[in-house]
Amino acid sequence: RLFAVFAVMLSFVLVTVLLCACFYSSSATVGLDFAQLQASCKVLREKTFYLKYKFQELKDENEKIAYRVRNLRQYVNDIESYYRIENLEILGVPKRKHEDLIGILRNISCALGLPFDDSQVSAIWRKHRASSDNYYKKTETNSIIVRFVSRKTRNKFIKRARQKIVIYSKSCLPQLPESEIYINEHLTNAKKSLIKAAKLLEEENKIPYAWLKDGQLYVRKTPDGKAIKIKSHHDLELLSSVNTKVQR
Repeated sequence: RLFAVFAVMLSFVLVTVLLCACFYSSSATVGLDFAQLQASCKVLREKTFYLKYKFQELKDENEKIAYRVRNLRQYVNDIESYYRIENLEILGVPKRKHEDLIGILRNISCALGLPFDDSQVSAIWRKHRASSDNYYKKTETNSIIVRFVSRKTRNKFIKRARQKIVIYSKSCLPQLPESEIYINEHLTNAKKSLIKAAKLLEEENKIPYAWLKDGQLYVRKTPDGKAIKIKSHHDLELLSSVNTKVQR
Protein backbone atom coordinates (compact mmCIF):
# COMPACT_ATOMS: atom_id res chain seq x y z
CA ARG A 1 0.00 0.00 0.00
CA LEU A 2 2.86 2.41 0.82
CA PHE A 3 4.39 1.65 -2.54
CA ALA A 4 1.11 2.50 -4.23
CA VAL A 5 0.90 5.83 -2.42
CA PHE A 6 4.50 6.58 -3.37
CA ALA A 7 3.78 5.73 -6.98
CA VAL A 8 0.79 8.09 -7.02
CA MET A 9 2.85 10.89 -5.46
CA LEU A 10 5.63 10.32 -7.98
CA SER A 11 3.15 10.42 -10.83
CA PHE A 12 1.74 13.69 -9.48
CA VAL A 13 5.21 15.22 -9.32
CA LEU A 14 6.02 14.09 -12.86
CA VAL A 15 2.74 15.54 -14.18
CA THR A 16 3.42 18.82 -12.35
CA VAL A 17 6.92 19.00 -13.84
CA LEU A 18 5.62 18.31 -17.31
CA LEU A 19 2.89 20.97 -16.95
CA CYS A 20 5.41 23.52 -15.73
CA ALA A 21 7.71 22.69 -18.62
CA CYS A 22 4.84 23.13 -21.09
CA PHE A 23 3.82 26.42 -19.45
CA TYR A 24 7.30 27.88 -19.61
CA SER A 25 7.68 26.71 -23.19
CA SER A 26 4.34 28.31 -24.17
CA SER A 27 5.24 31.51 -22.33
CA ALA A 28 8.49 31.73 -24.23
CA THR A 29 6.69 31.19 -27.54
CA VAL A 30 4.04 33.81 -26.71
CA GLY A 31 6.74 36.24 -25.63
CA LEU A 32 8.56 35.69 -28.90
CA ASP A 33 5.36 36.19 -30.92
CA PHE A 34 4.55 39.38 -28.99
CA ALA A 35 8.02 40.77 -29.65
CA GLN A 36 7.62 40.00 -33.35
CA LEU A 37 4.22 41.72 -33.32
CA GLN A 38 5.73 44.79 -31.68
CA ALA A 39 8.47 44.88 -34.32
CA SER A 40 5.90 44.56 -37.13
CA CYS A 41 3.79 47.39 -35.66
CA LYS A 42 6.88 49.59 -35.50
CA VAL A 43 7.61 48.92 -39.17
CA LEU A 44 3.99 49.66 -40.10
CA ARG A 45 4.07 52.93 -38.13
CA GLU A 46 7.23 53.98 -39.93
CA LYS A 47 5.73 53.11 -43.32
CA THR A 48 2.49 54.94 -42.49
CA PHE A 49 4.43 58.04 -41.45
CA TYR A 50 6.47 57.88 -44.67
CA LEU A 51 3.33 57.48 -46.82
CA LYS A 52 1.67 60.44 -45.08
CA TYR A 53 4.78 62.51 -45.72
CA LYS A 54 4.87 61.53 -49.41
CA PHE A 55 1.14 62.18 -49.77
CA GLN A 56 1.52 65.70 -48.38
CA GLU A 57 4.56 66.24 -50.59
CA LEU A 58 2.60 65.15 -53.69
CA LYS A 59 -0.39 67.27 -52.63
CA ASP A 60 1.81 70.36 -52.29
CA GLU A 61 3.43 69.67 -55.65
CA ASN A 62 0.04 69.19 -57.28
CA GLU A 63 -1.13 72.55 -55.92
CA LYS A 64 1.97 74.21 -57.36
CA ILE A 65 1.35 72.59 -60.75
CA ALA A 66 -2.32 73.63 -60.68
CA TYR A 67 -1.25 77.20 -59.89
CA ARG A 68 1.22 77.23 -62.79
CA VAL A 69 -1.39 75.77 -65.16
CA ARG A 70 -3.90 78.47 -64.14
CA ASN A 71 -1.32 81.15 -64.81
CA LEU A 72 -0.40 79.67 -68.20
CA ARG A 73 -4.05 79.43 -69.22
CA GLN A 74 -4.58 83.01 -68.13
CA TYR A 75 -1.51 84.10 -70.08
CA VAL A 76 -2.74 82.38 -73.26
CA ASN A 77 -6.24 83.81 -72.80
CA ASP A 78 -4.82 87.32 -72.31
CA ILE A 79 -2.82 87.00 -75.54
CA GLU A 80 -5.87 85.75 -77.47
CA SER A 81 -8.00 88.56 -76.03
CA TYR A 82 -5.38 91.13 -76.99
CA TYR A 83 -5.40 89.99 -80.62
CA ARG A 84 -9.21 90.24 -80.67
CA ILE A 85 -9.39 93.73 -79.23
CA GLU A 86 -10.33 95.30 -82.61
CA ASN A 87 -12.76 92.48 -83.44
CA LEU A 88 -16.54 92.34 -83.46
CA GLU A 89 -18.78 89.26 -83.46
CA ILE A 90 -22.13 89.40 -85.25
CA LEU A 91 -24.60 86.59 -84.55
CA GLY A 92 -27.91 85.74 -86.17
CA VAL A 93 -27.23 86.56 -89.82
CA PRO A 94 -28.33 83.52 -91.88
CA LYS A 95 -25.62 82.15 -94.14
CA ARG A 96 -26.02 82.16 -97.94
CA LYS A 97 -23.84 81.02 -100.81
CA HIS A 98 -21.63 83.70 -102.35
CA GLU A 99 -22.66 86.15 -99.64
CA ASP A 100 -21.21 89.65 -99.49
CA LEU A 101 -20.07 90.05 -95.89
CA ILE A 102 -18.89 93.62 -96.40
CA GLY A 103 -22.29 94.47 -97.85
CA ILE A 104 -24.00 92.86 -94.85
CA LEU A 105 -21.81 94.87 -92.47
CA ARG A 106 -22.57 98.04 -94.43
CA ASN A 107 -26.31 97.43 -94.04
CA ILE A 108 -25.92 96.70 -90.31
CA SER A 109 -24.02 99.96 -89.96
CA CYS A 110 -26.87 101.75 -91.72
CA ALA A 111 -29.43 100.11 -89.41
CA LEU A 112 -27.40 101.33 -86.43
CA GLY A 113 -27.22 104.83 -87.87
CA LEU A 114 -23.43 104.77 -88.19
CA PRO A 115 -21.35 106.01 -91.12
CA PHE A 116 -19.40 103.23 -92.81
CA ASP A 117 -16.43 102.99 -95.11
CA ASP A 118 -14.81 99.79 -96.41
CA SER A 119 -11.41 101.10 -95.35
CA GLN A 120 -12.50 100.77 -91.70
CA VAL A 121 -12.40 96.97 -92.03
CA SER A 122 -9.15 95.03 -91.93
CA ALA A 123 -10.76 91.58 -92.40
CA ILE A 124 -14.17 89.88 -92.23
CA TRP A 125 -15.06 86.16 -92.21
CA ARG A 126 -17.54 83.54 -91.07
CA LYS A 127 -16.53 81.80 -87.88
CA HIS A 128 -16.49 78.01 -87.68
CA ARG A 129 -18.73 77.13 -84.74
CA ALA A 130 -17.16 74.49 -82.51
CA SER A 131 -19.45 72.02 -80.76
CA SER A 132 -18.18 73.31 -77.40
CA ASP A 133 -18.97 76.94 -78.24
CA ASN A 134 -22.37 77.08 -76.55
CA TYR A 135 -22.18 80.49 -74.89
CA TYR A 136 -24.48 82.09 -77.46
CA LYS A 137 -27.47 79.80 -77.91
CA LYS A 138 -29.65 82.47 -79.52
CA THR A 139 -28.82 81.22 -83.02
CA GLU A 140 -27.36 78.18 -84.74
CA THR A 141 -25.95 80.35 -87.56
CA ASN A 142 -22.19 80.71 -87.71
CA SER A 143 -21.23 84.16 -86.52
CA ILE A 144 -19.49 86.80 -88.60
CA ILE A 145 -16.19 88.13 -87.28
CA VAL A 146 -15.13 91.65 -88.23
CA ARG A 147 -11.64 92.97 -87.59
CA PHE A 148 -11.60 96.75 -87.70
CA VAL A 149 -8.57 98.89 -88.35
CA SER A 150 -9.02 100.57 -84.96
CA ARG A 151 -10.57 99.69 -81.62
CA LYS A 152 -12.30 103.07 -81.62
CA THR A 153 -14.43 102.09 -84.64
CA ARG A 154 -15.21 98.70 -83.09
CA ASN A 155 -16.34 100.36 -79.87
CA LYS A 156 -18.69 102.69 -81.76
CA PHE A 157 -20.50 99.65 -83.20
CA ILE A 158 -20.76 97.99 -79.78
CA LYS A 159 -21.98 101.14 -78.06
CA ARG A 160 -24.65 101.80 -80.69
CA ALA A 161 -25.72 98.13 -80.75
CA ARG A 162 -26.25 98.19 -76.97
CA GLN A 163 -28.34 101.34 -77.28
CA LYS A 164 -30.56 99.88 -80.02
CA ILE A 165 -33.20 97.39 -78.88
CA VAL A 166 -33.29 94.91 -81.80
CA ILE A 167 -31.71 94.55 -85.23
CA TYR A 168 -33.22 92.11 -87.73
CA SER A 169 -31.54 90.17 -90.51
CA LYS A 170 -33.71 91.82 -93.16
CA SER A 171 -31.92 95.04 -92.27
CA CYS A 172 -28.79 93.37 -93.67
CA LEU A 173 -30.41 91.87 -96.74
CA PRO A 174 -34.13 91.82 -97.58
CA GLN A 175 -33.87 88.31 -99.06
CA LEU A 176 -32.69 86.79 -95.76
CA PRO A 177 -35.07 84.94 -93.41
CA GLU A 178 -36.21 87.08 -90.50
CA SER A 179 -34.09 86.66 -87.38
CA GLU A 180 -32.65 88.80 -84.61
CA ILE A 181 -29.05 89.96 -84.84
CA TYR A 182 -26.71 90.35 -81.87
CA ILE A 183 -23.46 92.31 -81.84
CA ASN A 184 -20.81 91.55 -79.23
CA GLU A 185 -17.13 91.79 -78.56
CA HIS A 186 -15.19 88.88 -80.06
CA LEU A 187 -14.45 86.90 -76.91
CA THR A 188 -12.38 83.79 -76.35
CA ASN A 189 -14.20 80.62 -75.31
CA ALA A 190 -12.57 80.90 -71.87
CA LYS A 191 -13.90 84.45 -71.46
CA LYS A 192 -17.38 83.40 -72.62
CA SER A 193 -17.40 80.61 -70.05
CA LEU A 194 -16.29 83.07 -67.37
CA ILE A 195 -19.05 85.54 -68.24
CA LYS A 196 -21.63 82.75 -68.20
CA ALA A 197 -20.50 81.75 -64.69
CA ALA A 198 -20.64 85.37 -63.51
CA LYS A 199 -24.14 85.85 -64.91
CA LEU A 200 -25.23 82.70 -63.07
CA LEU A 201 -23.96 84.18 -59.79
CA GLU A 202 -25.81 87.36 -60.64
CA GLU A 203 -29.04 85.40 -61.19
CA GLU A 204 -28.50 83.64 -57.85
CA ASN A 205 -28.21 87.09 -56.25
CA LYS A 206 -24.66 86.39 -55.03
CA ILE A 207 -23.27 89.41 -56.85
CA PRO A 208 -25.34 92.50 -57.70
CA TYR A 209 -23.85 93.25 -61.09
CA ALA A 210 -21.45 91.82 -63.68
CA TRP A 211 -20.50 93.51 -66.93
CA LEU A 212 -18.05 93.41 -69.82
CA LYS A 213 -15.79 96.22 -70.95
CA ASP A 214 -13.03 95.96 -73.57
CA GLY A 215 -12.99 92.18 -73.25
CA GLN A 216 -12.61 92.27 -69.46
CA LEU A 217 -15.15 91.06 -66.91
CA TYR A 218 -15.98 93.22 -63.90
CA VAL A 219 -18.24 92.58 -60.91
CA ARG A 220 -19.31 94.36 -57.75
CA LYS A 221 -19.65 92.73 -54.33
CA THR A 222 -22.23 95.33 -53.33
CA PRO A 223 -24.42 97.65 -55.44
CA ASP A 224 -22.22 100.65 -54.56
CA GLY A 225 -18.97 98.73 -54.19
CA LYS A 226 -15.75 99.03 -56.12
CA ALA A 227 -15.51 97.36 -59.53
CA ILE A 228 -13.47 94.15 -59.31
CA LYS A 229 -11.70 92.76 -62.36
CA ILE A 230 -12.27 89.01 -62.75
CA LYS A 231 -9.63 87.12 -64.71
CA SER A 232 -10.45 83.47 -64.00
CA HIS A 233 -12.99 81.02 -62.57
CA HIS A 234 -10.70 80.82 -59.54
CA ASP A 235 -11.30 84.54 -58.92
CA LEU A 236 -15.06 83.97 -59.14
CA GLU A 237 -14.91 81.02 -56.75
CA LEU A 238 -13.01 83.10 -54.20
CA LEU A 239 -15.47 85.95 -54.60
CA SER A 240 -18.58 83.78 -54.27
CA SER A 241 -17.15 81.86 -51.28
CA VAL A 242 -16.76 85.03 -49.19
CA ASN A 243 -19.71 86.99 -50.55
CA THR A 244 -23.16 86.37 -49.11
CA LYS A 245 -26.42 87.10 -50.90
CA VAL A 246 -26.84 90.79 -51.54
CA GLN A 247 -29.78 93.11 -51.87
CA ARG A 248 -30.07 94.86 -55.21
